[in-house]
Amino acid sequence: MRTKVMIPGLGLLALFAVMLLAFGCSSDSSPTSTKTAGLETDHDFLIVQNQVDVILDSAIQFFSTGFDVYNLLPNDDDDVQAHYSPGDPSAVTGFGYYPASGWYEFYVSRDNGVFTDHITDSLQFKENNTVTADPVIADYMRYIHRWDFASKLTSQTYTNYDTAWIDLEFSNLDQTQALITGSGELWMNWNYISVDTTIDAEYHISVEFNDVAIDEVPTYGFVSGCPTEGEFRFIIYQSYTLDDGGTPVVVDNVRWNASVNFENGLATVRITTPDNFWNYTRQACVVVGN
Repeated sequence: MRTKVMIPGLGLLALFAVMLLAFGCSSDSSPTSTKTAGLETDHDFLIVQNQVDVILDSAIQFFSTGFDVYNLLPNDDDDVQAHYSPGDPSAVTGFGYYPASGWYEFYVSRDNGVFTDHITDSLQFKENNTVTADPVIADYMRYIHRWDFASKLTSQTYTNYDTAWIDLEFSNLDQTQALITGSGELWMNWNYISVDTTIDAEYHISVEFNDVAIDEVPTYGFVSGCPTEGEFRFIIYQSYTLDDGGTPVVVDNVRWNASVNFENGLATVRITTPDNFWNYTRQACVVVGN
């Protein structure tokens, strides 16, 4: 017997993604479009909405993390250990600064009985288009975060992040409103395992960030990643194979495009497939000081 199933907990799969993520998204607003307004109960909407929301939340967290590094730059291996993997004896860390190019690099690798992962952060600061080692005087920062993750608990449901990166440029750091542009990408594999059924799901997520504006918090500086305005555009591609005792079959193969526009933390979201579209709003975050 084969049954088409809804995959539970898909939104959790995108938590480390955001992000995320560098394919351009084609316009879904062509004057000849024949897309039909979908319902909130539609299968193709239900299995992606939570992913979209988690991608938004993760992107905002990445913006905050970028500001955290800008405000408190690690200076040695001990700082890297404390920042990225506090209390984990399996962590191997690395720290480097390369004056010729102005790049800082922080590296963490972990290998324990539960998982292996690798994280690399690269940062470069500039003042007036000139590389500087000092983030205090910088008006520009480029922040690249790369990671992968592999579970060792493969006899039960697990998720692997095969390749993931996010590349952000922060400008106007000497002003009261910073701008963020960038992109990211994630390849993810999710395996659901039960007594009589397995599902092998593959995901590819790509994201663009366009002119995302972040306001400085009075007396504290840039400490919040909540956008006052700006746009996210991304693609989510999903394919999964169901094996319930017969010949494994691909039971779903879907691509979604999504665009998100921000106004003071309020996200206006549009999700599309080739045939349908769905619109909704949610308060993704609160702009501090507003």
